[in-house]
Amino acid sequence: MPTLLELEQKRDSKRAEARKLHTAASDAGRDFTDAESTSFDTLMNEVDVIQLQATSMRNREERLAKLDSETTASAGRKMSPNPIGTPPSVIVGKDRIEDDPMKGFKGPRDFMTSVMHAAQGRPVAEGLKFLRASRFQPEAEMAAGSDEHGAYSDTYGGYFVPSAISPQFLQLEPEPDPTAILTRKIPMAATTIKMNYRVDKTHTTSVSGGLTVGRSAETVAKTASRMSTGQFDLRAHSLFGFSYATEEILTDSAVSFIALLEAGFRDEFNSHILNERLNGTGVAQFQGVMTSGALISVTRNTADDIKFVDVVNMRSRCWRYAGAVWMANHDTLPKLMQMNVEVGVGGGPVWQPSAREDHPDIVLGRPIFFSEYTKSLGTAGDIVLVNWGEFLEGLYQPLQSAESMHVRFLEHERAFKFWLRNAGSPWWDAALTPKNGSTLSPYVALAA
Repeated sequence: MPTLLELEQKRDSKRAEARKLHTAASDAGRDFTDAESTSFDTLMNEVDVIQLQATSMRNREERLAKLDSETTASAGRKMSPNPIGTPPSVIVGKDRIEDDPMKGFKGPRDFMTSVMHAAQGRPVAEGLKFLRASRFQPEAEMAAGSDEHGAYSDTYGGYFVPSAISPQFLQLEPEPDPTAILTRKIPMAATTIKMNYRVDKTHTTSVSGGLTVGRSAETVAKTASRMSTGQFDLRAHSLFGFSYATEEILTDSAVSFIALLEAGFRDEFNSHILNERLNGTGVAQFQGVMTSGALISVTRNTADDIKFVDVVNMRSRCWRYAGAVWMANHDTLPKLMQMNVEVGVGGGPVWQPSAREDHPDIVLGRPIFFSEYTKSLGTAGDIVLVNWGEFLEGLYQPLQSAESMHVRFLEHERAFKFWLRNAGSPWWDAALTPKNGSTLSPYVALAA
């Protein structure tokens, strides 16, 4: 058992270490780091324990000295103090963390932060060392009876053992948007952009909107012609995301809850815009290709099915097929993979799986992408063929964010707002009527 002098020296040493930590942080003009805070609390707890031990020992020695003095006076002779007394109530050297239900942690946030720091290779908190040593000891060292307390039973002690939370955040990544890089981007310096275009969707007499050329004799008067033009409005509308979070979750969460909100809303914005490119109504939102006046709907030959003749007919009606891509619902995949070209009693497959990893499969020489925003099998638009270069998209105000503590100040909540302002629409207002043959369009869909 250490002497009173040894206890006081040990106490002063621990107190000096704690003071050194405080001075270093103060001189640097900063608060404690999580590791420093844990070390400081541990040192001060040890100081308290040692002080309690020293006080108890000093009281015992004083009582013994007093008893000895009284005995000496009554016996007429002086006796030396007897250092032997009752054992102390505090066991010297015992780690106080064993009796602490929080295992040295100030709260759940402190515990989770210590777990993340340990996973990053930073110093391991004493509480984690104790939990690791106590929870993962060999089975041979564990009690095997039914009368002990253990972490294996919540009722008999398990409640006092905290659980760890991984810093990783599991989430379902939204499907990639193949259209985002294919649309024609229009700079927007104002909320509305007016774009002039040539009215040239009928080629029966002119491909240039009315201008014509012709041959005539040398002295015969030439026929005049003129070009017809139109104007197209690309108008930006606001797209919003809004959410509340309590100050408690923002403060206590082991990971940045604001960062989780930002990432979640970013995914939501991207997915929402992809859906509008396909299905937007044009009323305070994108005009989608499925609601365009230039959409060509190709008749389906068999209900709830996609045949080779269907995709061939779609291909024949697509304007500038070399720049188009297929998009289809996941439900259509079995039908598309089983398509084949019938040749007598045999045939050949139409579907071409990609020969390179992470590259799209091929249908009739062009890539195909599967999207949940196309319609289900048998519905108009379950498979579409689009030249996205004929889809105009403008961004007036990129994604912005703001937060406020005043909206729900009394509820102790913070409001988060995300928004952008953009516009998108097919610029074709009608399908192209060629000199000869059926109409053509950059937007083709299989009918119901």
